[in-house]
Amino acid sequence: MKIELLLMAAGEGKRFGGRKQLANISGSPLILKKIDQMTKLVSQAKQHDIDLRINVILGAYANEIFPKLPFANANLNYFVNPNWREGLGNSISFGCLSVLSKKTNLKGVDGIMVCLLDQANLTLNDYLALLAIFQRNPKVNTCAEYLNQKGVPAIFTPNCFSQLKSLTGDKGAQGLLTAMPTETVLIENAKFDLDTQQDLASLR
Repeated sequence: MKIELLLMAAGEGKRFGGRKQLANISGSPLILKKIDQMTKLVSQAKQHDIDLRINVILGAYANEIFPKLPFANANLNYFVNPNWREGLGNSISFGCLSVLSKKTNLKGVDGIMVCLLDQANLTLNDYLALLAIFQRNPKVNTCAEYLNQKGVPAIFTPNCFSQLKSLTGDKGAQGLLTAMPTETVLIENAKFDLDTQQDLASLR
């Protein structure tokens, strides 16, 4: 099974005060901690016959972020959305178009996993639980459930690729999760969103 993971990290972080990607979490920038976590996820997924590739979608502050990023990883790619100001939906669309354009055989991609950088409390086991449900039923979207609603992280089947590529504006992919049959996994950690400096203080 092949899954393309989109780590959404393109936002300006207005409410945070800017540069959320570089927020200091226990001595390391948030984006590095999340990439490290995703790299471990790739290794764990392989043990379950899941070929996972990380695609980090950047936008705001990309020139400041790039010098801090790791590059010696065959399963790690970076894409910069020039239209990041248009919102999360646009960045998801850009990420899907970037990833799928590199695949000569789109049937080789079994799912696209959308993850947000600012869901800083998610654990490796949270992501693994999502992958396990999708692997068991790969013909149906799988997503987190928290606060009595469906949301990301989520894994979308190929039937949704065209809709993902057509997303616009600041709306994410939640509409697809509510409109189509979707398996859910209760992930309480997904309800935390690093949105303000007060949120950051709560992590320290």
